[in-house]
Parts: sequence; structure tokens; C-alpha cells
Amino acid sequence: MNSQTDPTGPTTTSVPVPHRLSPEGAGPAVEFTWQGDRYAHVLRDSNDASTPCCASLEGGADDDWPSSAAIQQLSTEVIDGKTTILGVGCCGTSHFSVSVQYDASEDASSPSLRFDWAARLSKPLATGEVKGAENDDANAWLGSSYREETGSDSVNDTPANFRFDAIGEALINTDSSNAGIQIQPRQMAEVRTVQWSYRVQLRSAKA
Repeated sequence: MNSQTDPTGPTTTSVPVPHRLSPEGAGPAVEFTWQGDRYAHVLRDSNDASTPCCASLEGGADDDWPSSAAIQQLSTEVIDGKTTILGVGCCGTSHFSVSVQYDASEDASSPSLRFDWAARLSKPLATGEVKGAENDDANAWLGSSYREETGSDSVNDTPANFRFDAIGEALINTDSSNAGIQIQPRQMAEVRTVQWSYRVQLRSAKA
């Protein structure tokens, strides 16, 4: 009996496939790859491989409130004529979802990537449970975190080559001690569904 049918033989675990979005011309590209128990993603300049990439900061299996929303399942579909990456996942007692697609930008020469995230909580958070500038000892935090990676041993804080623009009520924080940039929802307390959205564009396109 060979290892393919022998339950005591060696087994192989398939790694979930990557998902990518790249513009037809210049612009930001995104790639989701499997890391540990979830997907992480990297932002790159589609026309310049030498440009430092911007990587999402993820949490671990023991983190109830990870640095970025945990996504374990992804699909790439066409929605209203746009290629879109859709994802779902969970961590702690929260369930997450994400939609990523190209969006029109003020600069027609370069598109922007739009990220729409949502978290469904098991129960609403009290104001005192939400981590913030006035409540730093609290644990509850939701949002997305990024840091620039140069490909060497050095890691810069704030991504220099990408512009992040908040959509709606989202907040952008560049003063975090553990990430170059964080995007988080303005309202996290007293609700069960929390949403935050933002656009990412090459900074050179805004020069």
C-alpha cells in the first residue's frame, strides 16, 4: 500500500493559492499569499520591482485582536465589470471580510486600489474595551496595519512610496509604535458590525 492510500504514511498539506491584482499600466499591485494560518498581502509598484514594497502586518493564532483582520479564504471574481478579490476569515470571536478592487482616482494616469473591510463581533464592545489614545491599556483593536520592507535587514516605518487615503469615517495613524501606518474605523464601540475603507495609490502619481 503506497503513501497515497496508507493512512499511516506521510501526508502533504496543500497551501492556499495566491491571489493578485495588477493594473494594465503603472499603479499599485497587490498580492495575497498564505502565511501561517492566514493570508497576508504586499503592495508593489507594478512597473518598478526595485521600489520597496509595503507589507501588511498580521497577527498570530493566539491574538484575539490582530494587527490586521485575519483572512483565511479568498476568491477572485468579476463584479460589475471589475476584477475583485473577496475574502473571509475569523480570529478570536470576530469574523472578517474584505473586498479589493481597482478604483478611479483623481490622477487618471494611475489607478488606486480600494480596500473595504468589515468585522462582525460576537457582541458590541463597551467604550472602555476599545484601545485608543485615551485608553491605551485596553485590548480591543480593529483595523489594518502596514510597514515598508526594503528587501534587506532594515525595515522602515512609514511606507514612503504609497499614498493611503481614508474613505468615509476611517482614520489613518502614522504614529504607531509597531507599524508604519494603521487604518482603523472611527466607531468601534456599541456596534456589532465595524467597517473601514481606504484607497492606496503610488505616491509618485500624486507628485
